[in-house]
Formats: sequence, C-alpha cells, structure tokens
Amino acid sequence: MRKEKLLRVLDIMRKTDEEHALTIAEIIGKLRLYGIEAERKSVARDLQTLADSGYSVMSAGKREGYYLAERDFDDFELVMIFAAVARAKFITDKDTRVILKKLKEIAPPGVEKLLNTTIAEGAAKTDNIGAKYAIDKAIRAIRDNRKLLFQYFEYGDDVKKRLRRGGHVYSVSPFYIVWAREELFLIANPDSHANLTHFRLAMMTGVEISDERRKNRNEIDELARDFDLSIYVRESLNMYSGEAIDVRLRCHASLLTELVNEFGSNARVGRVEGDWFAATIRAAGNEGLYRWVMQYGGKIKILSPEQAIDAVKSALSDALALYD
Repeated sequence: MRKEKLLRVLDIMRKTDEEHALTIAEIIGKLRLYGIEAERKSVARDLQTLADSGYSVMSAGKREGYYLAERDFDDFELVMIFAAVARAKFITDKDTRVILKKLKEIAPPGVEKLLNTTIAEGAAKTDNIGAKYAIDKAIRAIRDNRKLLFQYFEYGDDVKKRLRRGGHVYSVSPFYIVWAREELFLIANPDSHANLTHFRLAMMTGVEISDERRKNRNEIDELARDFDLSIYVRESLNMYSGEAIDVRLRCHASLLTELVNEFGSNARVGRVEGDWFAATIRAAGNEGLYRWVMQYGGKIKILSPEQAIDAVKSALSDALALYD
C-alpha cells in the first residue's frame, strides 16, 4: 500500500503547476478517490521522498500548497502535440481519442480545460486499425537494422481498398519515418530497387519484421552519396523535384505570409505597394509549383520565366476545357 500511495501522490502532483498547487488536505481528498486513506504526516513524507528522488516538488506555503515546478511537457508542448494528433491522418478515430485522453490526463487543470475547448480541424482518419502496429514495427525494424515485410493497400475503381499487386509481399530495408502532408511515411529501399522510395504507413498491412538484416547504406545509391533527408522530403513527398529555376511573381499582399512560409529563404520579397508586392522564388519548375500558384486564383501572377507562364496557362486551359 505504501508504494501504491507514493505512486498515486506522484500521479496527483503531475497535474499541478505554480498556479494550481495542492494542499496536503486536497491531496488526501484525491487519494480517497483511489480508495486510499492517508494521514497528513504520511503525505508530507511522500512529498519529501519525491523531492529526494529528484522531482521538483515546490512549496507555495503550507496554506497555498505544493506543486511540481517541472513536468514532462510544458503547456505549449501539450497543446502542439494535442493539435498534431487530432490532425494526423495515419491514426484511427479510436486511437486518436485514446491518445488525446492520455494527454489530458497529464495536463494541469488550466491546460486540461484549454485542451477540452481546443478545436483542431478534423482530418480524414485512416480506417486501418493495424496502422499503429505498422508504425511500431517500422520503428523497431529501423532500430534493429532489420528488413520489413508487408502488403500494401491501394484504392480500386470502386473506391474500395484492395491489396496492391494481388497481395504481393514487399521486402524493404527501412531507414526513416517522416511526417509530410499530415501523413506518416516510411522511407525505405525495396529489395528490387537500388534507390529509395516511400510508403504510407497507414496503407500497410500484415507488417512483420524480417530476420534478414537490412542493406547497408553504401549499397543504396542515394544514401551512398551526401544524403539530405529534408531535400528528399521536399522533392519526393512534396513534389518540388526537378531543376530549380527563379520564378518572378506578382502577389496580393494577403499572401505574404503564405509565400514566406512555403519557400522560406528561397523567397526574395519586394516592398508591398498598395495591395501587391513583387517576389522572386527559387523552386523546381514542375507541377507541384504550378499547382501551388493556381490554388490562389487571381492573387498570384507569374511574370517570368516563359516556361512557367506557359505551364500555368496550359494547366488552366485544360481545367477550363473540362467545363466546356
């Protein structure tokens, strides 16, 4: 009972902070909710034991109570994680609710109230209940330098999931797990290829860790050279691959933040004059770039080069043709 009480006191203290300290009487009341009766002196000893064990138990004065000065997550970290989990497409609705509940349980009262009122725009969640197991096994395979075996879903003409290539079992050497476009991807080298490719973890099924060791990095063309994961994600997952070009734009002032967020240091922005500003971005001239421009309609105009102007004109013409 002594050990159980100490652990319960620790659980109770995890929900405190400087603004939500608990008196010993309040801690005793919370222990009763777990069916544990305690005396003031024993709770005081438990708090001292936690402090002696390295926990930052602080006193706001006997009347004001006690709190933990340091927690596993700061308030802003909890809110960010909460929002990210709510948006993640690779987690089922059920698993999302379980994780969010756990986050609320470790949040101090003020933050827990905030989380209860935080609305994260709902994402289309996976219906693959095995997605979390796929993620777990991918992590362990990378950690243990093992190959990963799995089957892969795709959508057919009837918009129903089916196994790709008639249930073919993929054997890959896994190297990275990345989050892009609100989905979780495994970056790996299939046995049948010399280069890297990527798979949506939420679309995997029948995932198993092989006894066979994965390939060495120097056996894979991209990894044998100077490999930059951020460049791979940007080019292969966000579709900005290809030869980089300088693109001059005329943009509405309302899009200044979006432009800088998208291209960062690859954007040179001129002074805003009236409702417009000029900018030059350095990006790969491909479909991904042109789709980004077109999504803003008449708020962005490409000024040069001609190849980019022609590409957008052609894409807009094809779109209009669908309505003729």
